[in-house]
Amino acid sequence: MARASSGSNHVQFGMPDRGKRAETRASAGRQCDYAGCPTVLTTYNTGTMCWLHNDSKYKHPLARS
Repeated sequence: MARASSGSNHVQFGMPDRGKRAETRASAGRQCDYAGCPTVLTTYNTGTMCWLHNDSKYKHPLARS
């Protein structure tokens, strides 16, 4: 059985790092900008508010306006 090595063949081990590097994520420990909301935002949420206080951008096609 052949084994992959990290030599000259440039085999990447582990999960892909796209989107997981620190420079591509928002800073840790941010709080929701809504007054009085104690929610701490994740590093994957690039917005300034939590899902509860964020305006929905998706509207169902059959929903009444």
